[in-house]
Amino acid sequence: MRSKTAVLTLAFTTGFTVNVAAQEAPLKAPDDPPRDSSQERAAERGEDRHSVVAEASLIAAGIVGIFALGGGSHGDSGGKSGGTSASAPPRSLAYTSAADFQTPEYDAQAGLRWVNASSLYYNGYYRWYTGAAPDAAAGTGVGVKIAVADTGINPREGSTGSTIAIDGAASYDYVNNRPGAAADDAGHGSHVAGLIAAPRNGAGMQGLAYNATLVDFKVADSRGVIMASDAQLADMMRRAGDAGAMIINNSWNVPTPITSYTAQDLQGLVPQLIEASRSYVGKGGVVVFAAGNGAGAQPAMQPGLPYGVSGLEPGWLAVVAIDGSGKLASYSNRCGVAAAWCLAAPGGSPDSGLYSMYNNGGYASMYGTSMAAPHVAAAIAALKSMFVNLSYLQIRERLLYTANRGGAYADASTYGQGLIDLAAASSPVGGIAVPTGASASGATAPVAGSAIVFQAGTVQALRLQPWVLVVDNYQRAPFWLPADSFFHESAPRLVERQWASLRSGPLGARVERIAPRLSFSHSAGLNNALAADFGTYRLGFSHGAGGEAALGAQLGLVSLPRLAAAGTDSIALAYASNFRSLRLGLIGTLPGVAATEPRTLDASALGNRRALGAIVQRAGARTSYGLTLAVADQFERPIGIATSGAFGARESQALSTGVFVQHRLVASTLLDASFEVARHRTQADLALSAPAFATHTASLAARTDLGSKTTLSAGLQREWTGSEAALLQLPLTIGESGEIGRVAYRLPYDDLVGRTTLSVRLDHQFSKQIALRAGLTHERYGFGMAITGAAAI
Repeated sequence: MRSKTAVLTLAFTTGFTVNVAAQEAPLKAPDDPPRDSSQERAAERGEDRHSVVAEASLIAAGIVGIFALGGGSHGDSGGKSGGTSASAPPRSLAYTSAADFQTPEYDAQAGLRWVNASSLYYNGYYRWYTGAAPDAAAGTGVGVKIAVADTGINPREGSTGSTIAIDGAASYDYVNNRPGAAADDAGHGSHVAGLIAAPRNGAGMQGLAYNATLVDFKVADSRGVIMASDAQLADMMRRAGDAGAMIINNSWNVPTPITSYTAQDLQGLVPQLIEASRSYVGKGGVVVFAAGNGAGAQPAMQPGLPYGVSGLEPGWLAVVAIDGSGKLASYSNRCGVAAAWCLAAPGGSPDSGLYSMYNNGGYASMYGTSMAAPHVAAAIAALKSMFVNLSYLQIRERLLYTANRGGAYADASTYGQGLIDLAAASSPVGGIAVPTGASASGATAPVAGSAIVFQAGTVQALRLQPWVLVVDNYQRAPFWLPADSFFHESAPRLVERQWASLRSGPLGARVERIAPRLSFSHSAGLNNALAADFGTYRLGFSHGAGGEAALGAQLGLVSLPRLAAAGTDSIALAYASNFRSLRLGLIGTLPGVAATEPRTLDASALGNRRALGAIVQRAGARTSYGLTLAVADQFERPIGIATSGAFGARESQALSTGVFVQHRLVASTLLDASFEVARHRTQADLALSAPAFATHTASLAARTDLGSKTTLSAGLQREWTGSEAALLQLPLTIGESGEIGRVAYRLPYDDLVGRTTLSVRLDHQFSKQIALRAGLTHERYGFGMAITGAAAI
């Protein structure tokens, strides 16, 4: 084994030493002695006097690269025996933050902290977890394949018995020219593979994408020398694409700076690799290359290939290394001309390295851009498992876009687009929106303005799903928000409405003559109404909740169209005149300054609106009767619920016709009855669809005077619709092509709009300043909910 050291000195410009961790069951350590420190430092500076000769020899022999690896001198104690399998741990609600994922196993691989991997896991598992749609291991590489071009892989983590998942059928040994996965007789490939996908099992260390599957392409021998020819490397790219491994990690390169080559040089050296790489990128694959350990201003040949070759940059990434302090490692090349497709990732320090699996089943500490590249390859796999609808090329763009460019990382010539930041990459970018089309790439509505306010009890009655799919505005990456971010319930507030109603009505608001032709009524805190008598006609104005009823009374109108009488804060203008034996009236209402909850008992579930109503009334000695007609639009709650944004109902209109009658049984007792049918049309074509429906309103009221100062009144009102229903379609799942899966909920209009109200009221005037007003109301509304309240003022 001593002769191996001399070969490796030629093949690795920064040297090759590892310190294998001890285990409970000791394994034989490598025979290679550590390199002399002066030789190591010279190699870090790119001063290996054999490097130029070695490169010329390799190219002449059809060998196109060397490993971008450094050696470390730090060793950790080995893992414990009795480890668990590589499957993901069960989901536990005990995870409440990214810190919960920072276990000793996580901490053993120091690079994970630098890239914020724990935030990725937390985002994938819990913060955006649907509870149903994505895999519970989203964000861990589950279901994703990564090709690793290296010295082979020994997938078994000896201290635990767990193994890295390998697709043996897709793997190939180019050193021995045979299909299948190949063992690692150098250690480098196992170390790289461990950084990518070492199992998470509570012992040793874990890979960043610990649930990913690897495709093992052995391209280098036990000396670390690349034995694969240009044709074989091209074949490797094709095999990777055919196997669905759309990420390929290459922790090797030819160390000469890319700027030393012309396009013709490159085409002459690796023509087949270039063509196969173009095809691989064209299919959506991402090629990751270590930038090289020459401490130079420019990346090595392969990571910088798009500088001289067209058609590669959309799927290419060069990776420089940071050390344990977060700065560019002393051995690492800079991004240079590759800045647009270059990222920084942890590569370890020469005195410590990064801790990962080794080929004897133990662990080793190594450093180099060879260790930085797998962080990026694994990051793509982890994000792909979280964002199933994004392509690998989009994930690549996401890593570049969200990388940390703060402070020193803003120097693009050194760090390219910055240090990869998986907390940012796994979080929404550019805000979030609710998808309203069939695909994530279709129409969306901002989350901030999307909501539904139901009546109390509705959410439970509908059994709405606890999560809603949203997408970010950058790439339509999927996330899930709790349903209560969108859906709220409003309490009936029956007692408050009773108190408001008690301030109006019989003995509640007295009409005062403030001028010969002017009358005025005032209900404190509720409404004001002013009417002017011009002999042949009257005009009136009201403001506030329930002001239309007060205004109608002043104009001598027995009944108003319910569609036109909003019952919430509004402004009303009215006209009334006599035509022969008929009383004709017009009333128009506009919404008030602000939309409000219903403030009077007779308010409609449809809320405020703009309306115009017409009344034809015939009055007799004891009986008055007539017809009403009304049109309305701009409903506050077009289908009985307040909706907005993605769930919005808009452009609502209604037309109603009605009849009414008032009959005086005796001098002190009045009976009022009315019936109105309103036909509604509402445009709602996003997540909420609202077909046309009709509302029927029947009212029966009686009032009797129990003396000059006491009035007893009672009323029964019923609102109902037919069998029609709105349909709420909530996005829940997303497919690889971006198709949105929705769960549909039927919202019967009768439950949203329908209501039955029974009320009894007593008014007694003790003096001009003192009065008693008391009421008892029972109200039954949607989904079988009922409430009873009593109030007195």
